[in-house]
Amino acid sequence: MRFAALALLLACHAPAPISPDSVSPDSATDSAPTAWNHGTVPFVALDAGSEHACGVAATGAVTCWGQDHYGQIDVVDGVYSAVALGEDHTCALGTDGTITCWGSDTTGQSDPPAGTFTAIAGGDWHGCALDGAGALTCWGESALTRAPAGSFVAVAAGYDATCAIDGTGEAACWGACTNDDCAIPAGPWSAISVGRDHACGLHVDGTIACWGADGDGQSDVPSGAFVALEAGDQATCALDAGGGVTCWGTTNGAVTVAPPGPFSAVTVGQYYACGLLNDGTAGCWGADLAGQTEVP
Repeated sequence: MRFAALALLLACHAPAPISPDSVSPDSATDSAPTAWNHGTVPFVALDAGSEHACGVAATGAVTCWGQDHYGQIDVVDGVYSAVALGEDHTCALGTDGTITCWGSDTTGQSDPPAGTFTAIAGGDWHGCALDGAGALTCWGESALTRAPAGSFVAVAAGYDATCAIDGTGEAACWGACTNDDCAIPAGPWSAISVGRDHACGLHVDGTIACWGADGDGQSDVPSGAFVALEAGDQATCALDAGGGVTCWGTTNGAVTVAPPGPFSAVTVGQYYACGLLNDGTAGCWGADLAGQTEVP
């Protein structure tokens, strides 16, 4: 979403998928997902924006669904390897390393720099990318684009903060940081994700720490070991080694009630989340006011 688009995929033999059709989609309470929609199109990468989501197929084609007030799901033709979504815009990393963006451009968030890059991250009103040397370049909202010098291996962008991990596993955060979401604890970290007013990091031992706002419990981390995580608006989800997803934070839209999976990746938007199942198809659950869970 506005959050890091660097979902980690499971690398080894997960159990056979449980049919998503066995999960009831008809409850809007926190006991079952508001909408659990299982698509048929296989993807290799997935990201959630505020009220829209996009997936990348093995062919490099991008498909988007959900809110389209600013053209954020009107995909520009190209062959892509990754997508990074913001509030009302979408950016995609081409297989040639160039970046293409579409949708709202009120702060320059859809005006990416020239050059070639290896990874991208989308914030609400800005984006950041890593080049082959690990240098950071950011664009969009000026307060969020003052990237530090140095070499980094991962970057995550949120509502008013951006964080990046260096080669030693330590991280740096910058931006407006209005809710102490830049007050990152000591690492080392293997992954990091920035939400609206909070951020979370994955320790190298698989445990998670979150910091920043916690009014909805979005920083109240469960125990256990995980392999990937994603911070959303007021919720966070994490993926364990068996493909299970655990979510915590706001119960709006029942976003924290994840289907059984197993999944290979998870991404979180505003009161909804999506995951890649082991067969590559996607499923989304939670609030569906703009069709953001109606995955193809």
